[in-house]
Amino acid sequence: MIRKLSFSILFLAILASSGCNDDSGTGGGLTADQSAFLTNLGENVIVPAYENLVTVNTNLKSAVETFTGDVTDDNLTAVQTALKTARLGWQDCMMFDFGPASTNGLSSTLNIFPVDVQTIESNIENGNFSLEAAAASDQRGYQAISYLVHGGETDQDLIAQFQDSENRRTYLTTLVDLIVEKSTATLEDWETEYLETFKAAQGTDVGSSLGQLVNATTQTLERNTRDAKIGIPVGLRSLGIPNPDRVEGLYAPNSVEFLVRNLNAYRNIYTGTSTGDGLLDYLNEIEAKTIDNENMADNILSQFDASITAAGLIQEPLYVEVVDNPDQTNTTIAELQNLLVLIKTEMVSALGISITYQDNDGD
Repeated sequence: MIRKLSFSILFLAILASSGCNDDSGTGGGLTADQSAFLTNLGENVIVPAYENLVTVNTNLKSAVETFTGDVTDDNLTAVQTALKTARLGWQDCMMFDFGPASTNGLSSTLNIFPVDVQTIESNIENGNFSLEAAAASDQRGYQAISYLVHGGETDQDLIAQFQDSENRRTYLTTLVDLIVEKSTATLEDWETEYLETFKAAQGTDVGSSLGQLVNATTQTLERNTRDAKIGIPVGLRSLGIPNPDRVEGLYAPNSVEFLVRNLNAYRNIYTGTSTGDGLLDYLNEIEAKTIDNENMADNILSQFDASITAAGLIQEPLYVEVVDNPDQTNTTIAELQNLLVLIKTEMVSALGISITYQDNDGD
């Protein structure tokens, strides 16, 4: 499934431009009271997203327990449905990779892809495995579960595999138990202590809530969304040669749905809720302008909408689209790059925030 793509100069520029912004945050650093939007984001966006994540993961665990106790077609379908719901819930949380999420290793536990199928099968055959070590990140998580419950020629093949192997049933149960454990620990940390810390840590320095939020969300938008979800599959980092096996929805064709849900979750951080402030309200309060002296909040919102619209026009399955019809995927990458320039260069400069993570562009 390898085919050469004709990448325009635009994509060479993409690789070059993202790596030039690590010294952002040299602007005036205009500030205002951050209480309203930090409180709203913490109480009405972040914590509810984690609450939902725990709920959908717990439901997945229940479906897995029913299936492993009674391996039937209907129970397999219930696991597949619960898995998709859980993975959609993860799209609302993945950008909050700071504080409790970082401490609990949530991202590397739940959603590393692709997974190492050969090692997974070896683990199952041997029945001797440990999934909590950092080295096991590509042997666990939603993608590993998806491989187990979607990765056969037919569902009947999968059912036969589970019926014939207690180790396979144990591995599936261990995977979902770890997902529930880590997501529950992250929620409890937010609810018992970190929420108050988040609301109180005003300012724009590295340790401030705004500094951590902007760094985490920008990094995940760049690496986990633009690159991992579509850029790497379409060949952005492999000289235009597509990598269809690197899509998020490899064993079930949900990659585009995950992408659109994820982009809307980023947008919610900026817009806030119907009754509370988001980051755009704060930008308006400090009267942040773009380098063209335009309203920064309006431009960012417009670019989010353009990116979400472009992503929604990509056809499923993505692993076919990146090979046979990559144009819309490339258009989406270009829109996301425009968004990143606004956020990572212009917005952080206006806020006086430094980007502290290292780019991987050009690696």
